[in-house]
Amino acid sequence: MGIDGVKQNQLMYISLDDLVPQDHLLRDIRKKVDFTFIYEKVQHLYSPFGRRSI
Repeated sequence: MGIDGVKQNQLMYISLDDLVPQDHLLRDIRKKVDFTFIYEKVQHLYSPFGRRSI
């Protein structure tokens, strides 16, 4: 069911990693700094069921 000739926009999935150039300074920092402590500190703010954070 629909109207002939009507074009629907396609969804496009983009990884944030793809948006950061390979030679960007933040990539070097990420390799040298262990940021896992951040995830541990904010884990209680997230639901294990995939709901939005507070």
